[in-house]
Amino acid sequence: MTILNIVEHCATDEVRAWNMAVVSGFRLTRASSFEPGAQGLALAKLATHRKGELSVHCAFPEPQSADEFEATLLGGPFGISLIRHAKEVTFGPMHTPASNEVDVNLARFYRAREGLLGKGQSCSLVCVDPGYRLPPKLKIYALHEDRDFPVNRSGFHQLLSSMASALGFRRFLTSTVESSLNSFIFESFVNSQEHGQSSLNSVARQGVRALLMEKVVIHRTTKHDALSQTMQDYIARSSEAVGGNLGLGLVCLTVADQGDGIHVTLPAATPQETATARFARAFLPGVSRKAQGEIKRGLGLSYALSAAHRMRARIEIHSSGVHFVQDFSLEESKYPQLNIEGIVEDPALIGSGTVVSIWVPEFEAGLDQPDLFDRKSLLPSA
Repeated sequence: MTILNIVEHCATDEVRAWNMAVVSGFRLTRASSFEPGAQGLALAKLATHRKGELSVHCAFPEPQSADEFEATLLGGPFGISLIRHAKEVTFGPMHTPASNEVDVNLARFYRAREGLLGKGQSCSLVCVDPGYRLPPKLKIYALHEDRDFPVNRSGFHQLLSSMASALGFRRFLTSTVESSLNSFIFESFVNSQEHGQSSLNSVARQGVRALLMEKVVIHRTTKHDALSQTMQDYIARSSEAVGGNLGLGLVCLTVADQGDGIHVTLPAATPQETATARFARAFLPGVSRKAQGEIKRGLGLSYALSAAHRMRARIEIHSSGVHFVQDFSLEESKYPQLNIEGIVEDPALIGSGTVVSIWVPEFEAGLDQPDLFDRKSLLPSA
């Protein structure tokens, strides 16, 4: 069996390679962290492990206060889920067993922050089933208390804007172009509310779901050597494309759950339909896993593709056995349409939940100006 050491800036590709069938535990240090987009996948990966069979060792003293939890990986969605999965948790160099108060203190920290956790480089709205299916912070934006999901797109936009402000972004989500991204993340989050509890594995009624917002600060003097090559390449391309119009840096928005996967919960069109074909069909305009109603379903990605194409965004989706990536900063797509070739089967993801991530630059100003995105301006001068 394997003990996984979570290092600083643990990358998405590293998490994807985790073989949870042979993992018996995790080791965390104060420096343990995920690069943007990876924590959501780590959270989903826990869905493939039987609850109550993991050992967790933290090389730091047991957190007592909210600030102490927030200073470690235990103060985020992955850490909360990890503790819920664990059969034993130990702390410090002597592997001291967790006290009887660790769960109480973690719950107190969660309530004090109203479910909106994190500071500095990332923050996350964490849903803890079954007790906090809707975090207290989300309820602040509720308009329809009688509905399963009481927040509309406008309220959700206010939530995202408050998260962006907390991370130091001044202009993110202030343009009409970015409203399409809000719709995409909103619909993904609503879907996680409806399908994020697995019916097939042991996290069925005690899952953790999250909306994460993470940042990468970009300045001319900033080095990103600790990040994966994939992330470094995207930073370089997106920075060059927007030139002097770049704001604070990059935003990564992620919706992650521990459910059964997008295509698994969508009824097959035919008995012969493959997983990748069903996944692709799930994102066709108007296709939904729920009946049409107050929320226009099955339109989120089609709306977002246009904005993503215009903003040089990068979209990555992991869903039980399927992996999809489309990077508009590569300038390979003449039109904002789904790249079917970007959908591949990935056995390493079988049994994990759904993770939807989108990376996008923050623009300093004028995002709605038509000439800002004139691709001719990106061509080298003669």
